[in-house]
Amino acid sequence: MANFIDIPEDHWAKSVIERLADSNIISGYEDNTFKPDELLTRAEFAALLNKAFPDKPLIREALTFTDVASDYWANEAIEQAYRKGFLTGYLDSSFKPDKKILKVQILVALANGLGYEASQQAEKTLEVFEDAEKIPDYGISPVAAALEKSIVVNYPKVESLEPNREATRAEVAAFLSLALVAEGKSSDSQVPEKYIAKAEIEPPSWESESRSVRLSNSSSDVLFSATEIEGALNKLAELQINTVYPTVWDGAYTLYESAEMGRVGGGSLHPQLDVNETSLAEIVARKEAKNLTVIPGFEKGFQLKANSPLAEKRSNWLTSRKDTSKIVEGSNNDENKYWLNPFHPQVQQFFLQLLIEVVSNYEVDGIQLNQYFGLPVEFGYDDFTKQLYSDENSGQQPPDNASDADWVKWRAGKLTDFMRQVFWVVKEYNPNCIISLSSLPSEEAYNNYLQDWKVWESSGLIEELVLQVSAENLEDFTAELEKPAVQKALRHIPVSVEIATGVEDESMPISEIEERVKAARDRFFAGLSFSSYEGLVAATATTEGQEKFLAMFQETETDLDTDTATAEVSPTEESKPTA
Repeated sequence: MANFIDIPEDHWAKSVIERLADSNIISGYEDNTFKPDELLTRAEFAALLNKAFPDKPLIREALTFTDVASDYWANEAIEQAYRKGFLTGYLDSSFKPDKKILKVQILVALANGLGYEASQQAEKTLEVFEDAEKIPDYGISPVAAALEKSIVVNYPKVESLEPNREATRAEVAAFLSLALVAEGKSSDSQVPEKYIAKAEIEPPSWESESRSVRLSNSSSDVLFSATEIEGALNKLAELQINTVYPTVWDGAYTLYESAEMGRVGGGSLHPQLDVNETSLAEIVARKEAKNLTVIPGFEKGFQLKANSPLAEKRSNWLTSRKDTSKIVEGSNNDENKYWLNPFHPQVQQFFLQLLIEVVSNYEVDGIQLNQYFGLPVEFGYDDFTKQLYSDENSGQQPPDNASDADWVKWRAGKLTDFMRQVFWVVKEYNPNCIISLSSLPSEEAYNNYLQDWKVWESSGLIEELVLQVSAENLEDFTAELEKPAVQKALRHIPVSVEIATGVEDESMPISEIEERVKAARDRFFAGLSFSSYEGLVAATATTEGQEKFLAMFQETETDLDTDTATAEVSPTEESKPTA
């Protein structure tokens, strides 16, 4: 165990330093000293970052700094810290490796590199510091984010940040130790609690709790009969469900009479439905009597069943991989799929027309998109998209690596552009119709489906988020709820947590549903959503199961409201230093 000769037993950071030294993250000098009060350079900090977070992925291309020679001792460490998003250079393309690093720069580096974002207005969060006005503009939001993640150490006076003071080696050790705990890589920081700054975060409050269920035809026939629909809505009322997301587009057919589908040759109505008995019409007709909010779901987005009439008649709408393949093989009993090209103007017009039909012809409360309103990262190599990319990038062709950061960003930007069209078209035809998104955690949605819902949310393009959390254990489930992007969205719009209840013969036990409901409620989410009607029915099939489920909802709406309400913060409002 490390035991540096110049750190007295009562030194505030002794345990922190020794713990990190034992983990080979920091080191002392040859004479067995650590020099805890000496200052740290930017190059030395870069080296520590790479030791502390070796698995942090690279997010940008390398940059050559004019003052960092190729044989400089920290050249590789600086390059890695830059590519991982921790550190940047100066406007003159220098890095200033030997410059002493400031406390504010350390917090900015950690917040940026670890992807932390402030969930509430930064100036409100930073009120805990007596010298918050000294934080430079570039550090306002990152420092607030770091404070929310409890990685700010102020010694000897916890309320005094001293942002522009050069940081000591002991302080840097404490910052890193707290960040390792925040990232789940350590269970105890060893930093004395009295020196850890704490943010005062006001919980959001909602008028009422949304309790919703997805009604899908993927694993059920519930949407194919008025009798089945009536029975399902009665059962949901019994379970105190107040919102339903019925599928209206399943990747092959619409579950309502669609003139647009007829026009493009896909068949105007799902073949299992009668023209006088469409599922959407049946549900809308019952919404008032059942006191239900009805938000139709375009469940399959741009995904298209390979054996569908539309796939056969509109093959020019399909996108492909680099090797020109187009099929997405189904798993289990799923059918093979194609993917419609979301950048093709005819595909976009088709999708907009489906939305217009639903919001114009039915008294719905909103529309819901999901992660399939996106594109699997390996796709986008069809001729149309390659030409579009070339036209906008000085004749270059898309890179062979489908996960190339700039190629991903370009395609994600195109999807965001189309999302803006969706928002304004829906609002034009039905101003009161909310735009809901049911999707994966933000990094997974972006990296796998090019869906940048963090930008959509901050730009006001989605008005409700249903976060899909399929984690198998409660610890991982809870960790997803606490991700910065989720917490930030929770301050702006209603965010519900979807619980993967499973299917009829593999439903989630009611005890696990209880745990997840409690985790979401403890974190002030606006609602709870259950991924499968069949799974929910199976989980509550016994008298005991139903009683336990209903017991979760016995609180009155007043009990669910918090005592303090957070003021609405505009997603585009810039944070300013506290005066």
